[in-house]
Amino acid sequence: MAKTHNKKVLRKKIQAKLEESFPEIKVAVGDKKFVKKIRKAGKILAAGAVTKLLRKALKKTKAKAATNKKASS
Repeated sequence: MAKTHNKKVLRKKIQAKLEESFPEIKVAVGDKKFVKKIRKAGKILAAGAVTKLLRKALKKTKAKAATNKKASS
């Protein structure tokens, strides 16, 4: 459950940052279309960031397990 919460928080932060970064596009494209595109971009970026973080954590736990195995032998 905590994993999805973290993903949602990350996605909201990314969306807020994108909205701050591109105010001129919001005016040019229109509010509704801009929000839709920002949401989609936030989902894509958050998914990539979360998988990268999960890979890092998995690698760290594997390294720890290998170290513990060598120490116990």
